[in-house]
Amino acid sequence: MRFDRLRRRLRRIFDRTGNAFALGEGSACPIPKDADVRDCSFRLHGKSTLIVESGAKMRNVSFQVDSASTVRIASGTVLEDVDICVWNRSELSIGKDCSVHGVRFVIEKGKVAISDHNVLSGGSRADMPVMTVVDGCISLGDHNHLQNSVWVRFGGNLSIGRYNCINAGSEIRCDESVTIGSYNMVSYECDIWDTNTHSCYSLEEKKAMFEKDFPAIGKEPNKPDTKPVAIGDGNWIGKRSCILKGSVLGNETVVGTRAIVSNMTVGDGGRVLPSKSEIK
Repeated sequence: MRFDRLRRRLRRIFDRTGNAFALGEGSACPIPKDADVRDCSFRLHGKSTLIVESGAKMRNVSFQVDSASTVRIASGTVLEDVDICVWNRSELSIGKDCSVHGVRFVIEKGKVAISDHNVLSGGSRADMPVMTVVDGCISLGDHNHLQNSVWVRFGGNLSIGRYNCINAGSEIRCDESVTIGSYNMVSYECDIWDTNTHSCYSLEEKKAMFEKDFPAIGKEPNKPDTKPVAIGDGNWIGKRSCILKGSVLGNETVVGTRAIVSNMTVGDGGRVLPSKSEIK
């Protein structure tokens, strides 16, 4: 027993760069000599793998990888002040020459594939955007600038194309399917949801759920009502507008500030006014 405790303690090793390693049996964390990695924490268990390619640069990054999961950081990518939690046979891949600052990844039973030349950050906001996947997939093309939070559940699939900008405070919720094309501008504090986010329960059901789960109130055991959202290319989505379930935006549309698009189709070149959410 004493030997087992000593062995567990020895697995946590600090090197001269300020990095801390805690590697469980069967886990692997190869870091090439030409990768610049400082003040990072690596906790891998359950036969998980972290792959850092040559030329990657990381500062103050926390990795928690468990249960046969895999994380890959490609060459030339810079991570700073990032939290990465990946477990339950999940995958996170960040492509070449990406810049990720002040972002948190939480992935369980999911897959996130981020292509090359992307910028992910929290912008000027104090709160850290979170990319959360609980049973689902995210596919991100190249040359996007994202400052928003993402929440994928219930096997949802989120696909984002190329050269999009989604600003701080915005949120994408995907419980079925959200598809965003390329060359889109999404302003601040916008919501893009394909889901009601919650199901309706009777008072008796709520009593039983809330009392059982307290202090966590509002858990969602059942998939809410959903309908896919599709956004084409070259669109402008104004500040604090909402694109809700069942909505389709064509190409080169404009959604005005605070407008609501819900279960409606906006054709190519359409305009949605905020006052009455009318298509012009």
